[in-house]
Amino acid sequence: MEINISKAIELLKKGDVTVYPTETAYALGCDATNKDAIANIFKLKRRILSKTSPIIASSLEQALDYVEISEQALVLAKKYWPGPLTIVLKAKKDLPKEILNENKELAIRVSSHKVPLELTKKLGRPIVSTSANIAGGSTCYKIENVKEQLGEDIFYIDGGELEKNKPSTVVRVNENDIEVLRQGDIKI
Repeated sequence: MEINISKAIELLKKGDVTVYPTETAYALGCDATNKDAIANIFKLKRRILSKTSPIIASSLEQALDYVEISEQALVLAKKYWPGPLTIVLKAKKDLPKEILNENKELAIRVSSHKVPLELTKKLGRPIVSTSANIAGGSTCYKIENVKEQLGEDIFYIDGGELEKNKPSTVVRVNENDIEVLRQGDIKI
């Protein structure tokens, strides 16, 4: 697996995309600060540009470099990260618009799966983490299913067959108000 991580980091630094396992399903990702790489993800997924893509950070500390976090959001992050909780927060930095919503908010989480954690640590930046399928296609828990939808021209990190878990819970936190946008395994 170490060879695959090293190769993936090399490709991510060059602006390429990769498919990798997470605790919820296979994901399609790239350097979250690379506008051209993010555009490639939208093209591969055939995703409309008005939708945003969430990102994964290596730690709460890395996330804090990219988002403003309220006291309530910090409580949630400390309780559920690493894990399948995505928090929508105000972005701090000038990031590609494809990962920001119209309010300049960013959907971010810290994964509990070792592969995205290694990728984000070694890259030194967050990575995009969108489901590895065609927009509207079925969620993929096996690399073969991803290849059927996205083809062979992507670098794949094969984590074997993944457990069929729900996607991450997504919440928006404004000051101390919590709005559940998608309910996953974590109940908020």
